Amino acid sequence: MSVLTLADLLAADPASFAVAAATWEQLTRDLDDVAEELVHQTRALEYAWPHGSGSEAAYTAAATLRSEVSNAYPPARRIHQALSRHADGMRGYAGQAREIVAAARRAGYAVDGTTGLVTAASPGSFGGADVMVANQAAIAAQAERYADELATVLDQARPLDDSTASAISVELPQPERGFGRAKAPDIGREEIAGQQGRPAREVNDWWTGLTPEQQERAIQQYPDLIGWLDGVPATDRDAANRISLDRHQDELQRRETELANQLAQLRSDPGETDAERTAASREIWRLTEELQGIDRQQATLDKVDATLTRLGDRGLLLGIDPAGDGKAIVAVGNPDSATHTAVWVPGTSTELTDIRSNVQRVENLQRAADALTAAPGDVSTIMWLGYDAPELGVSMGTGGRAEQGAAALAPFVDGLRVTYEGGGSQHLTAIGHSYGSAVLGEAAQRGGGLAVDDFVTAGSPGVRVEHASDLGLPPGHVWAGSAVDDGVSEPVDTHGKYGSGIPLLGPHLVDAYDDTHGGSPHEQEFGANRFHVDTSGHSAYWQEGSASLQNQAGIVVGRYEIVGLDHGLPPHGWR
Repeated sequence: MSVLTLADLLAADPASFAVAAATWEQLTRDLDDVAEELVHQTRALEYAWPHGSGSEAAYTAAATLRSEVSNAYPPARRIHQALSRHADGMRGYAGQAREIVAAARRAGYAVDGTTGLVTAASPGSFGGADVMVANQAAIAAQAERYADELATVLDQARPLDDSTASAISVELPQPERGFGRAKAPDIGREEIAGQQGRPAREVNDWWTGLTPEQQERAIQQYPDLIGWLDGVPATDRDAANRISLDRHQDELQRRETELANQLAQLRSDPGETDAERTAASREIWRLTEELQGIDRQQATLDKVDATLTRLGDRGLLLGIDPAGDGKAIVAVGNPDSATHTAVWVPGTSTELTDIRSNVQRVENLQRAADALTAAPGDVSTIMWLGYDAPELGVSMGTGGRAEQGAAALAPFVDGLRVTYEGGGSQHLTAIGHSYGSAVLGEAAQRGGGLAVDDFVTAGSPGVRVEHASDLGLPPGHVWAGSAVDDGVSEPVDTHGKYGSGIPLLGPHLVDAYDDTHGGSPHEQEFGANRFHVDTSGHSAYWQEGSASLQNQAGIVVGRYEIVGLDHGLPPHGWR
């Protein structure tokens, strides 16, 4: 039971509790960092030293230490949360009590700060002794009201005092066993799958509520789920997706060996009868086709692997799915610590097999933008192929792929906001190339909009709105670029866009695309800033050393004053 007195409440210093909460929060972060480092450093122990009594002892000691450090994280986090709530609550209660005391004293009453007793201070405060006697009952009643108000505030503050004290005492380590060595329970697949589709903030709260050891086991056991969860930090998603990539490659290798053995068996023993040999021939054909498909998948995943190897520590794999045409999200630089992050969405006919050239584009953008900032590593650029881009054909002229992409892009961007831990404010830019700009436009119109500071298109035939103001950004923060000879974004005549290269269907496809996706955003009447482009064709906007690239780099870091414009009015600098 709380022994909080009115004197304690009036003398309370909420700022001191806020400082204590911040200290525990920092301890929580430190424990999390140390636990993650310990987990990462001991992850491969059982594989690097698999046999012998020394190996067993080392693995047991490492597992025990991981559990002890991980088990310290949740209590520290809960103490931080309790102190933070206490600071906010006491700020309100102490403020109310001080306001009541101040009001009573202004009205001529004396307040005992220890007992809460309220009395008339002196006859002079009420117009003299005669007036005070005449109004004795009313004065006494008012004094009682002040006293009751103080008692009510005190009664409200005491449960908070109790709950904070209880939270702290419960979470402190036991002298004889510390925080314990028992492993926290594993997180099941069903629980992780239940996070899919939830807001990124809720996913992040769930993830940070796990111990580092629970997080690590979830990454190891269910990388296919963790790797695509928006709200999970970038480094954790990267760890999960690299495991998924390895497992996909291992599974392809296993299946390739299996097929090769089956083919060898059929070729060496096709059967004795004509029917058996015919059946064997058909099966050889089927297995050969499957083997060729596996070879293509392996070649594609090898490209992903090679791209990550080339990027080294700068590269983070934030999503990987080889099914169909394939999906991948690759960051150059860590978006959780970079002040400026750009998400680049590719367009028509993009497949996972194109990963090398697409990542090269965002790599060029990252280098150009980072050179404009005060410190290296201030910029992260992301190649976001998180949707099934349309093929060159009918799907280009419909909104289905844009809607599908927008449904995945908007929560991904929300997740970047949630997991950001850099100093100061975060600046986010979305860049859509070709059909990718339609994905951006669709995402901007969804319920929560697209949580970016700048919206950029390049080679765009339309963003599914008629004016820049429909995208939900402040004036001046929508940008568009178009090369003069870009067959997608620059019509030469009625059907002189990309449709001219598609026999018979082309003109009708162009009309459908324009009707579905709206006018070109680089046209003056659209209301966007048209940045100057000096490159040629539809895919060279990120050519190293070009003004096209440099202008986009200026937008990405909020250096709007250096962006060359053909028309429009840039906003003030991002800062």
